[in-house]
Amino acid sequence: MLTQDCLKFLNTILAQLKDPHSNNLLDILESAKGRLFTRNLSEEEKKKQLGGTKSRVGDPDFYIYLGEAEYAKDPYLLIHELFHGAARTGTGYTHFDMAIAAYQVALADPAFMKYANRHGGLREPKLPDYSKDPDDWYNAGVFDRIARQGCTHPIDWNW
Repeated sequence: MLTQDCLKFLNTILAQLKDPHSNNLLDILESAKGRLFTRNLSEEEKKKQLGGTKSRVGDPDFYIYLGEAEYAKDPYLLIHELFHGAARTGTGYTHFDMAIAAYQVALADPAFMKYANRHGGLREPKLPDYSKDPDDWYNAGVFDRIARQGCTHPIDWNW
């Protein structure tokens, strides 16, 4: 999953964020060791889409926990959660922060944009309206789509 191209792409996104713990995702992962957990989520927790990140790496209260079944089906969940915890200060990055950074990287990458334009374009991040979308799933989706596409390079990437 973390090929050199993927890691380079993700590190470029990290570099767009304000004051990251590191510009290298492997450093973030190393700092998170011992604080990454999976467990079976209850049906109620799944409905609430719980799991996730508390705080940021370097904070003694930091942890990431993921639903075991969900993580087994989708290892990109860990990348998403590591980005939340990648801040050097504060409580971690929001979905909006992550979406803005990923969007900027995508726009600057001609191969990415060529691929995106052939497949309906790129969704732009938008200011969250927490009254309608309390967890800002819209921007979470923007970040996730860009991160996945930048890492997987589908078969028609360079056509």
